[in-house]
Amino acid sequence: MQRLDYLIFGYRTVSVTDGLSECADIFLKADIPVSFRTDGSFDIKESEVDKISEMLDGKVSYTISDCRGLLGFFKNNRKRYGFFAGVIISAFLMVMTSLAVWDVRITWDGDEGAADVTELLSAAGLKCGALWFSLDTEKVENTLLVTSDDIAWVNINRRGGVAYVELAKKAHVDKPPERFPCNIVAGCDAIIDEIDIISGAAAVKPGETVTAGDLLISGTVAGIGGTVITSADGKVRGRVEEVLTVSVPRSYTEKVFSAERTALIQAELFGFPINIFKRGGNPGTGCDIIYSVKDFSLFGGHKLPFSVKYGYEISYTETERTRSDILMIAEARERMSELCVSALSGADIVSMTSSGYFDGDNYVMTTRVVSVREIGQIVRIETDAYTG
Repeated sequence: MQRLDYLIFGYRTVSVTDGLSECADIFLKADIPVSFRTDGSFDIKESEVDKISEMLDGKVSYTISDCRGLLGFFKNNRKRYGFFAGVIISAFLMVMTSLAVWDVRITWDGDEGAADVTELLSAAGLKCGALWFSLDTEKVENTLLVTSDDIAWVNINRRGGVAYVELAKKAHVDKPPERFPCNIVAGCDAIIDEIDIISGAAAVKPGETVTAGDLLISGTVAGIGGTVITSADGKVRGRVEEVLTVSVPRSYTEKVFSAERTALIQAELFGFPINIFKRGGNPGTGCDIIYSVKDFSLFGGHKLPFSVKYGYEISYTETERTRSDILMIAEARERMSELCVSALSGADIVSMTSSGYFDGDNYVMTTRVVSVREIGQIVRIETDAYTG
């Protein structure tokens, strides 16, 4: 078995082809210990090559091998730059594997995946690429408890390069609504359809017509012991008639995209951005920049701490377009549909009538809607005589 210092610092094999006894005599007189093999070869340190060659030259016939061992390996492969680059990268990845967070896996009350917590963890310092030696898991846990109203308990464990985060939700108890002295008044003109009082006194009856601001439920109640000011509560639904309007112009400006070119390619490894390609200068006007990020995952869908970000410059010109009469009407119908959905949410539709007309270079569509919906609005009563 070869000596360890030979293997690390390098050695050579000398093979004596003629004059073996003379060679042995030379080493004996020089007091240099040499272990000959049966074939007449022996090993010497790389550092002794010049000395041994000087002793043997012209006295014996011999051959000497290239440098062997670890030093020999590096000498013989010193021009294989790709190989050494791979060794360096592999060594770097091995170190980062043990020092960095490769993945963060969240268990949210037994259910895998809690995307809403990922940003909180990242802000607290726990994310892919974070270094374990600089990460205080106890501090991350405390930060998460303070910043989230939904987390009651959190525990972070490390297994290799993976951080396992276990979370428990808080059992929320609905708080009673804040109570203060108030009246309920009409938010718009309507005909009262029904009234349901929880507290306070009714000021109107079904079938009555009210205008915006009229009192519906009073927080001032007359009792046996005198007038009491309380928090009016209840629901008042009324029949409301309203007109919704949209206008579509004939002319409009449209972006016409003409060319696309790569502006940025950026790799991110363990949280560190590395620019592979970046186009210089400002994109200027008439150009939009769109970014996309490609993530990489192992088997099972676990995200690796490596991603590539692409940026694309897309040039465009603004062109004036005109709508035909048919397109103006179709656009008005689509806009009116969206307006009705947002304006009449929660209402019971009684009737709906639409009409449209051209007004110069615009098409105007109106919809007359009759609906039954909640019309009450709360108005605070400024007083110190509040009974609750």
